[in-house]
Amino acid sequence: MSNIDRSESTPVLPRRDGMFLEKTTWRTSPAHAAVAAVFALAYGLPAHAFEFQTENGWQGSFNNTISVGASWRAEGPNRKLFSAGDGNRIGELGGLGGSNTSSGTLNWDKGDRFTTPFKLLSELSIKKGDMGAFLRVKAWYDQALNDEDVRAGNGDNGHKANSKLSDASQPRLNKFDGIELFDAYVYNTFQLGDNPLQIRAGRQVVNWGESLFIQGLNQLNPLDVPALRRPGTEVKEAMLPVWSLYGNLGLGNGVSVEGFYQIKWEPAVFDTCGLYWSPVEWGMSAATGSARCRQVVTSAGLVGNVAAYNGGLFIPQVKGREGNDSGQYGVALRFPIKAIDSELGLFAMQINSRAPFVSGRTGTWGAVPLGHPARTTLNPLPAHQKAMAALGVRSAVGFWEYPDAIRLYGITLSTNVAGWSVGAELSHSPNQPVQLNGNDLLYAIVTGRGPMGATGRAATAQGGGMHISGYDRLRKTQLQANTVKIFPAMLGADQGALFAEVGMQWNDVPSNGLRYSRAFIFGLGSDVTVPVPGGSTCLAGTPFSNPQPDGCKNDGYVDDFAWGYRLRAQLDYPGLIGSFTVSPNLFWQHDVSGFSSDYQFIEKRKVIGVGVKFDYQKKFTIDMGYTTFANSTKYDPFRDRDYYSLSFSTTF
Repeated sequence: MSNIDRSESTPVLPRRDGMFLEKTTWRTSPAHAAVAAVFALAYGLPAHAFEFQTENGWQGSFNNTISVGASWRAEGPNRKLFSAGDGNRIGELGGLGGSNTSSGTLNWDKGDRFTTPFKLLSELSIKKGDMGAFLRVKAWYDQALNDEDVRAGNGDNGHKANSKLSDASQPRLNKFDGIELFDAYVYNTFQLGDNPLQIRAGRQVVNWGESLFIQGLNQLNPLDVPALRRPGTEVKEAMLPVWSLYGNLGLGNGVSVEGFYQIKWEPAVFDTCGLYWSPVEWGMSAATGSARCRQVVTSAGLVGNVAAYNGGLFIPQVKGREGNDSGQYGVALRFPIKAIDSELGLFAMQINSRAPFVSGRTGTWGAVPLGHPARTTLNPLPAHQKAMAALGVRSAVGFWEYPDAIRLYGITLSTNVAGWSVGAELSHSPNQPVQLNGNDLLYAIVTGRGPMGATGRAATAQGGGMHISGYDRLRKTQLQANTVKIFPAMLGADQGALFAEVGMQWNDVPSNGLRYSRAFIFGLGSDVTVPVPGGSTCLAGTPFSNPQPDGCKNDGYVDDFAWGYRLRAQLDYPGLIGSFTVSPNLFWQHDVSGFSSDYQFIEKRKVIGVGVKFDYQKKFTIDMGYTTFANSTKYDPFRDRDYYSLSFSTTF
C-alpha cells in the first residue's frame, strides 16, 4: 500500500455482524468462534434493538447506535516532520523535513482537538427461515473539522492560515460530514441434496483468513483507514463492503467450499490534504480534487509547499486510473483435521488494488530547442508552461493509479491448544505492486537523476505523455500467527482476555539499485547516481542536498524481510462502579526489524495504547484512551502524533 500507517489497536475481525456469525455456525472454526465471543463481550452486542414480526412469519430488528467522540493531540510537531518553509509561514521554526507533507502535523499543536465526530449507525435486519436481508447506513458530522480554525490550512482552503479546513479533495467517506450506505445484501440457503448452499448478493464483506491485527488474506476488502483512528468507531465500520456475489456450499463432515465474485471495484480510504493523519500533502485517489491539493512540489523543504505552488515549482496531479470493476474473484476450501481438532483453509483470489500508486507522464518542451537556457529541468514544470505556452510547452504530470489483477494465494490453520485459540496464515502474491520511492520518481522526472534517472531520461526521449510507472510487481510472502486466550477470574476481575499476533513478510526486492516506499517527508536519500560528492545528499549547500538528517541516508526503504508483533490485553470488572462494567485495556505494537512493502512494519516502530471502557448494561458506553508513538522510530512519519481520545455511545 502507499503510505499507510496501520498502528491502531483495533483488530481485523474474522466476521462482521452477529447475524452472519449465527447463520454460519456450521462452518465456523474454533478460533473464529473464540474471537467472535471475546469481541462480543469487549465491544458489546446491541441489547435494545427494536424487534418486530409479521403475520406471515417475517422477523426483523432495527438497531441504532449514536456516538460522539473527540481526540486531542498530546505532543507538539517534531521539526524533522515538517519543512522549514511551511513551518516558517506560521511561526513554527526549525523545520528539517522534505516537501509534500507538512500541513498534517502543523495544523494542530499540543492540546488541540483535531476531530470531534458525531455519528449515527443504523442497521435493519429481516429474515424468514433461511432467507433474509441486511442493511447498514452511517451518517456523520465532524464538528472540529467543520467548524474549528487550524494553524496552517490545506490545499483545499488555499493554504489559508488560522482558518477552517475544506474537504473538497477528500474521498466521499472522509468528508467532514455525510451519509453513506454500507452493507445492503440479501441471502438465502438452499439444499443441494443433503448439502446446504448459502447465497448472498449485494454490498457485503467477505472476510477470509485468520488475521487479528495484521492484514493478509483479508485485503480483498477495502479498508476505511481514517475510521480506524476515529474515537467511537466500531470495527464493522472500517471494513468496507463491495457489490458482490458470495456462495458457501457445505459438503458434509465440516467441509465447505466458498467463492465470491465482486461486480464493482472499490478503493480503500486514506486521509489526505492536510488532515491529522495525512501521509502526503495532496490527494490520494484517481480523482483530481482542488488545484492546490493536486501539486507534487519539486523544491526542497526550505521553500515550502505554498511558495512552491505560487512559483509553479510543482508537478500537477491529473485524473488517474481507477481499478477495473471486472476480474475480481476468489475460491476457498475449508476442511477439518479431526486428529488435531483443527480447520485447514486453502484460498486463491484475484483482486484489483485497493491502494493507489503514484506514477507520472512526461511533458514536452515543444518548440524550445535542446540546450536552450530556458530548459532548466528535464521535463517542464507549470512555471515553464505558463511562460512558454505559445511554444507548445506542456508540464509533466503525476497521477494515482490502481493496478489490476493482483493474485493472492493462502493457507490457514485454526485450532485450540491447551485452552488457547490459535490461528495461522501463510499468503503469497507472485505479482504484488510495490511503490517505487516517490522522491526518486519525482527527481527522475524533473532532473533525470537518481536511481530512476535512466527511466526518466528514456521516457522523456520518446516525447510528451509517456508513462513512467511508479511501481514494480514483486513477489511477496507473509506468515502470521495469532492466539486468543480467555482467562478466568484474575487480578480481581471477572475475566481477562489476551490477543497476540506476530507477522513476518518477505519481499523479492531486486538488486538493481531501485528503492521502494518510504514517506515523502524524508526527502531524497543518498545514492551514487545523485550528482553530489560521493552521492551523499546529507551535505548541506550542495545540489540535491536534503535537510532531513535521517532521510538523506540510504535507509528506510523496503527490505527483503520485515517482522513485528502486536499484543492486546483486557480485564473486565462487572459492577465495579454501580451497574457499570469497567474494562481497562492495553495495546502494544513493536515492529522489530525491516521495512515491509505495505507499511505494516516500520523498523523499530513502537506503539503503546492504554484505555478504559465503562459499559452500562450494553446500552451506554464510555471509552477513554491514550496512544503514544516512539519518537526514536526514524522513518515513521506519524511518530509525533500522540493523542488522547474520549467517546460516548448509546444503542437503541
